[in-house]
Formats: sequence, structure tokens, C-alpha cells
Amino acid sequence: MQKFYFAYLLFLVSLCAFSQNKTLSGTSGSVSGGMSGVSTALADEWAVFNNIGALSATKDLSMNALMAFENRFNLKALNSYHFGFITPFSFGGVGGLTINRFGDKYYNETQVGMGYSHQISLVSVGAKVNYYQVAVNDQIGFTQSTRSTFLVELGGLAKLSEKWSVGIYGYNFTQSKLKAAEGEDRIPVILKAGVSYKPYEKLFLSLETEKDVDYDATVRAGINYQVHQYFFVRTGISTKPFNSSFGVGFQPKNFSFDYALSNNNALGWIHQLSLRYAFKKKTVTKD
Repeated sequence: MQKFYFAYLLFLVSLCAFSQNKTLSGTSGSVSGGMSGVSTALADEWAVFNNIGALSATKDLSMNALMAFENRFNLKALNSYHFGFITPFSFGGVGGLTINRFGDKYYNETQVGMGYSHQISLVSVGAKVNYYQVAVNDQIGFTQSTRSTFLVELGGLAKLSEKWSVGIYGYNFTQSKLKAAEGEDRIPVILKAGVSYKPYEKLFLSLETEKDVDYDATVRAGINYQVHQYFFVRTGISTKPFNSSFGVGFQPKNFSFDYALSNNNALGWIHQLSLRYAFKKKTVTKD
């Protein structure tokens, strides 16, 4: 039983590495998921997870509650859960709280973050501080090892015109590590840069690149099209590893429901589901 347990943990770690799954540093929400993870130059409510610097650039932003679920390759052990809350401040800018969890009762990662974003003229910038914890449990679910640390995210978005935007984002700028008696485990340092283009209001196009120091650069391209007042369709592709994705969205008034389906040629399907509810509108004050 002990050998099976350790083999199981090794399998999960190997699978995450092979699929280049960054677990809690990845993209949250089915809007970006439907575009193969494109998010750096996208200003929407999910920026509180994906690029804190783009959050205050979101149009007509109000207080929002966010929730997302992701299942990878039909394995319960690779499930991810994401919860967020954002609110504009009367003195300017937007604040956000995020909670992310990945894994199962044997191995799991939890991240709790607080961030702030502010827009000055055409540039929006932001920062988020995260408490990051990794827990390994035994066969019956009792914690055997827990390690934690703090890390920082930074991001920004510049609107070059009504149609063009450029975004940058960095995860773990502090190069934080998880310390243990036998050494240290490095948390990924991830840099992203992207550009978006809106030829007209209903069509969004974006191209971005992501670099983790342990892997080759990944390139993503995505499209979001509003086919009706409340309905959206999305698609995208990414490289290394190659993934293709498709998504749909239903966003009536203060509520939105989004679903994304992605395919990894080597491992299988990834399902993402997200919900968002906007409370009474409160316009963001911008300098």
C-alpha cells in the first residue's frame, strides 16, 4: 500500500510536468480557457486571477463574485477550483481577493491572494500578494508534510488606441521557494506578454507568449466573438504542448456562464466551467 501511494504521487507530479500544467499559476476562468489561455491583454473581471494589472482597465466594472472549476484529463486528482471577489474603491482603483486550490486529499496546492489595480490615463497597473501552500497527506488523508511561502504577481495593460492593447504579467517575481529539511523546491517564475486587437466591438483577437525558465516559450492565439447580445463563441490554439480549444458564453445582464473545452493531443480533454455574478454597479474612479 505504501509503494502504491508513493507511485500515485509520482504519477501526479509527472503528469503535471509533462502537460506543462502550472497548477495555480495558470489561467483561471472559461473565457480565457476557450481561447487556449489567452489572458494577458484581456481586460475583464477574470484579470484578478490572470493579470492583476489589467483589472482596472475593465469597462463599467462593478462588485463581482467569481467561481470556476477545471477538470483535466478526466482525473479527479487534477481538479482545480477558483474563487474570487472584486470591488471598485471610491478613492480609485480596484481591489480583489482570490482563492485557488489544486489537487485531491493526497496532494494539494492552495493559494490565497490579495491584489490592487489602478489606472492612470491609458495605463493600468497592479500587484497581488499570494500565500502559497503545498500539502502532502498519507493514504487516509492525514497531513504528513506542509510547506508554504509568500509570492508576488505584477502586471500591466496599456491601451494604445480604442482597438489595440498591450499587456505584460509576471508570476512569482520574488522568486520564492518552498523550503524543506532536504532542500528547496522552486516555484515557477512565469513571464507573459500579449497584444490584443478589436477591429469592432463584437470581435476580440489576441496573441501572447509565455516563458517559464524550465520550459520552452509557449505561444497562444485566441478569438472571442459576440454572436448575439448575450451569447459568445471562442476558439484558440497554443504551442508546446499543442492544445486547441473551444468555448461558449452566456452573459445576460449581471450574470455570466462560460464553458471551455480544450484538447491536449497526448493526454486528452480539459473541461472548464465558470460563473460570475455582478452586484449593484459601482463605477470605478479613474484619474
